[in-house]
Amino acid sequence: MTRKGQANALMAVVAMALAAAPACDTPGSVAQFCSSAVTTLKTGDVMFDDMEASCERIVEAGNEIGTFPTEERKTEVCGRIGKQAAILKSESQKLSDYFAALNALASFSSTGAQSSASSAASGAAQGTEMSDAEQAALGSIGSFLVQAATSGYQQKALSAEIVRMRDGVDTLLKGLSTAVGVVYAPQLRQERAAMADRYRNFLLEHGSATPDTLLNLDGRWQSDRAAFAAKLQAAAAYQDALATIVKGNDDLAAHARTLRTREVTGLLSPYTTQLNSMISRIQKGF
Repeated sequence: MTRKGQANALMAVVAMALAAAPACDTPGSVAQFCSSAVTTLKTGDVMFDDMEASCERIVEAGNEIGTFPTEERKTEVCGRIGKQAAILKSESQKLSDYFAALNALASFSSTGAQSSASSAASGAAQGTEMSDAEQAALGSIGSFLVQAATSGYQQKALSAEIVRMRDGVDTLLKGLSTAVGVVYAPQLRQERAAMADRYRNFLLEHGSATPDTLLNLDGRWQSDRAAFAAKLQAAAAYQDALATIVKGNDDLAAHARTLRTREVTGLLSPYTTQLNSMISRIQKGF
């Protein structure tokens, strides 16, 4: 089926679902939660972008202050970290596609669902270095998005799909959280220690440093320390936010059969509020 045919098919499905749906503001609650989940995932991607850069900064901290190297060096170990970070970012994007599609379906937006489906289909072959569970989860997400756009998808099938993919979505979310907690945060602490050693070694080797030099170094260190603290706080906020999405996703799946009742509104709204607060905490770190 052509893209135009896919779009027309999904528009027809959404139109039928909208016509059959009773008047209720619950879909707005689902859409808001999913929208906040998408924003959280996209905001946190800066950490995956920083993983390889942080590794290279640790290497660079081994140079004495004032040596001013002119060539940019890329280390093998940092390159491997960068490749893994790219895979993690790809997982984050697919999760964004999933929640964007739920947002679109809850908001009766065929354009949004079609866009997410196209994105998932184009990236379906990526992620060969992921675990079997992660690849299976990504496959399920891609299948759902493509099916929603091409197979006469019916709104009543959405609840079953949410339940079916709950565990896979949770697996990916927890994997991203683990990567930040086990790899990125410790790496930031290592970088902080390396920078402290760099300043300390400079002072040991230049015992006659002037008071102005000492004040300048102290000011730079205070600035660096504050930057590390902000990034570590952002990493912690990101982990908290992913845990919140997991809880919201689990509750959404548990109540998927009653998506159009007011019960879901009260259920998801607290998660949305928490995510919006955590998003600002993540952004402050970068």
